[in-house]
Amino acid sequence: MAGYPGADWVHNARAAGVGTLSRGRKSRRVKVVELNAEESRPVLRAFPAEVPIGVGFLKRAGLVSRGTPEEVEALAGRIAVFRFDPIPAN
Repeated sequence: MAGYPGADWVHNARAAGVGTLSRGRKSRRVKVVELNAEESRPVLRAFPAEVPIGVGFLKRAGLVSRGTPEEVEALAGRIAVFRFDPIPAN
């Protein structure tokens, strides 16, 4: 999820269409799929419960005032939300 509308990394992800997710010593290639506004609504609605520290970021960025699920869901179509699909290793 892009916290700022128009963030540079969002443009890069859209252009590349693929990326690498890494954690520790493990990495995997993924296809980057942007969700449309309707698809992103349930993800954004769950965000306050799943990533409570992220709500503070949204508040400081001026995107939400209270950070309720409804308020974050209302960002659908304003901020990018991506799904990462694994790319099978050859």
